[in-house]
Amino acid sequence: MENYPKVTFIYSSVYDKKWRSGELNSKKENTVYPSATEILDYIRNAEKEWREEEKRTMTGISRITSLRWEEEKICCFVVGRCRPFAFPTTLQIYEGDYQRFIDVLTHELIHRIFSSKGNKKKLKRAWSYFNKKYRGESRVTRVHVIVYAVHSYLYRELERDERISENIRRVRHKPDYKKAWDIVIRDGYEKIIEKLKQNIA
Repeated sequence: MENYPKVTFIYSSVYDKKWRSGELNSKKENTVYPSATEILDYIRNAEKEWREEEKRTMTGISRITSLRWEEEKICCFVVGRCRPFAFPTTLQIYEGDYQRFIDVLTHELIHRIFSSKGNKKKLKRAWSYFNKKYRGESRVTRVHVIVYAVHSYLYRELERDERISENIRRVRHKPDYKKAWDIVIRDGYEKIIEKLKQNIA
């Protein structure tokens, strides 16, 4: 499981312009949307931080989930402000905070390995199990129970417990995400991962 895709960071002025003029940005009061120069400078610094962690993070995600990466390269678009998502992988900058960028990127990469074509087939039984086990919860919560369990497992291995605490704190005002963390803490990330592996076809 040593093979993994390299993440390539991309700035597209056309793509960024959509976010710059979008509704999400207009709702952020008293904020100035970062300039192209600021975004490019941030990408350069964030990439340096990421390259130091890339191999351990990418191989760790694969090993913990027992899933193989099916891509040779992952393009990550970086804009000034957005709600991060996995397809196409899109992140915003966090002025001066590169570790948060890596936290969010890791989160989206976990979504990404789950969503590749071959892995979707392997995970059908696992999702059926977790959807049944947590059937009283929202879809967002059910999905993120697994994502957060993997993220917890990875960061505990990398001795970054403080980053897990920070991730939990960051979503405390978002009910579905907070509930997912509550479940991971209650049921234990190791047991959740064990059930995930048991149900992979």
